[in-house]
Amino acid sequence: MNRAYILIGSNVHKKTNYLKALRRLRAIGDILAISSVYETAPVGNSEAESFYSGVVLLKTELDVHALKRALRIIETQLGRLRTADLYAPRAIDLGLVLFNNDIIDEWDVHVPDPLILRLPFLALALAEVSPQYVHPTDGRTLMEIASGFGKHPVGVRAVPTTTANARQVFDQIYRDEFVHA
Repeated sequence: MNRAYILIGSNVHKKTNYLKALRRLRAIGDILAISSVYETAPVGNSEAESFYSGVVLLKTELDVHALKRALRIIETQLGRLRTADLYAPRAIDLGLVLFNNDIIDEWDVHVPDPLILRLPFLALALAEVSPQYVHPTDGRTLMEIASGFGKHPVGVRAVPTTTANARQVFDQIYRDEFVHA
């Protein structure tokens, strides 16, 4: 069984698409934990809507390449259109940021994702779901990495209502699982 940390992001119908992505991730594994949802300004495109982002810890039987393909399928199902513009608005973005304790540097998979050390919202979300996880190349725990960005990083805001809705989806997944067991 593999443990994958998936970044969920959206800035097009962000609340709806974020929750839809969360539900669809259940089809490819067991959701073990979910972070708060953070709102941040878009990078590289000041005209775009703000992003909702968070992290899910997923237990899955899929290997890293099969998981990457499954994430792309979910993105397509939810209306993600990939263009040459890396900063284009997106209905959903599912990024594999950590996979077990693996270090993978291939053309289509880069784990751990280097953005963990550069983006406060990603570090904060990861620290919420697995604070004692030791970053495979950096050597610090996720909590130590997140702490390096300060208590309230500029431009990062937790979204209470969306976080609550995401947690309700998480709770519903497991309530359904126990009812049907």
